[in-house]
Amino acid sequence: MYRLLETIRIVNGKMMNLSYHEDRIDRSLKFLYGIRKLPPLSTFITIPSSLNSGVYKCRFLYSDVDFKVTFEPYQKRKIDRLLLLEKPDLKYDLKYVDRSVFMNLVPEDMKDTEIIFTRQGFLTDTRYSNIALKRDGQWISPKIPLLEGTQRAWLIDNGIIQLDQINRKNLGEYSKIRLFNAMMAWEDSIELDISKIRDYD
Repeated sequence: MYRLLETIRIVNGKMMNLSYHEDRIDRSLKFLYGIRKLPPLSTFITIPSSLNSGVYKCRFLYSDVDFKVTFEPYQKRKIDRLLLLEKPDLKYDLKYVDRSVFMNLVPEDMKDTEIIFTRQGFLTDTRYSNIALKRDGQWISPKIPLLEGTQRAWLIDNGIIQLDQINRKNLGEYSKIRLFNAMMAWEDSIELDISKIRDYD
């Protein structure tokens, strides 16, 4: 039974941000099992030659000793609207295969809509991405996310985003919002006007 998941962006046959995925795998395995037994990803993930051009998704499912690797073409979701939903008890601090905590939150007829979860009024993440909001020319990402994403870590290390608490009451201070994750690099992230954020009715 695979408990954990990493989604790795492959661009022209190369795995991106691999060291950040390795770090999260290491932390996750040590938290759940006390030790990491899996070898480095680069020693056993082989990129098929058919993936040498374009963007693909590598899904790495794993537990303490078992793993499964699959590849598929990547297609970015279309998002036109964001809804704020207060979920103070929602927990997804490790990237689990089981995502049932996010089930049935958006009606099927709202396929271009994504939810931003709030905790005591402070923004965290969407179901599939970290977020950053633009204020005075600077991109601010929630200090306490649902999940510490690999792309988020890279953006922090490279000074592209700063961390702070973002209160839903103060959204008027911001102009734009970006959604990003391992598959949506910063230059490919979804950017929307702040007016696209609404309360969940």
